[in-house]
Amino acid sequence: MTENPLSPPTQEVVHQLQMLVRSARTAQLATLFRQSTTLADLPGKDFAGYPYGSLVQVASSMEGMPVLLLSQLAEHTRNLARDRRASLLYENVGGLASPLTGLRVTLVGNIARASEQDATRYLNRHPEARQYAGFKDFAFYRFTPHAAHLVAGFGKIEWLDTRLFLLQPEACAEIAAAEAGIIAHMNSDHADAVARYASVLLGQAAHDRWELCGCDPLGCDLRDETTHIRLPFDAPAYTATQVRRALVDHAQQAAKKAALTGEK
Repeated sequence: MTENPLSPPTQEVVHQLQMLVRSARTAQLATLFRQSTTLADLPGKDFAGYPYGSLVQVASSMEGMPVLLLSQLAEHTRNLARDRRASLLYENVGGLASPLTGLRVTLVGNIARASEQDATRYLNRHPEARQYAGFKDFAFYRFTPHAAHLVAGFGKIEWLDTRLFLLQPEACAEIAAAEAGIIAHMNSDHADAVARYASVLLGQAAHDRWELCGCDPLGCDLRDETTHIRLPFDAPAYTATQVRRALVDHAQQAAKKAALTGEK
């Protein structure tokens, strides 16, 4: 079995990767132990240059880049202070009898400080983080991937150039400016539609605690107390008008499906 580095991906592959990264709540972060790293509990052991893996919560920038909130006291953050190179592993293998048949992707790149918009999107996705995000030893970071290694099952392995699936900032500008308004409007004036997106279209539990927590040109993010889900648009929406049309279309789809199945 051979791999074709940075081969042009199919649209299906691009969609799978975008959905995986944009819908994930957590990922595995790998950093490189800083130079002359010694651990107090293991005197005489030097782990400089060794890979160090850790679990982190993630959100995504408007363009689709991972966003993280990290403590300066964490081993991975101390490693990144010396070497910004890192990788992030995303996976969707839960519940599979054979996990290696599931979808996963490793992003390889560098980490830098995030923008205010990135931080807002992270906190919208993880509101519980507000209780410590303001502490001086915490900071938001954006991960800029340079390549992605996608595994979609046995024999389905591709290296991808991230320029093929990340959105350009200029393409996201209008939605970035409108996102807060879209979220507020949908949650206050169309909570019933948001609930139907989750229960009717996405097969989640039916209740009134679902809320929109993010919107980008490729779809919207929803959450309740314990679950995060993603509602992809049928086509990219690069203007506020296009987003409105997509949300109306999905609301109509949900209403029709509910009428046919007897769902509320």
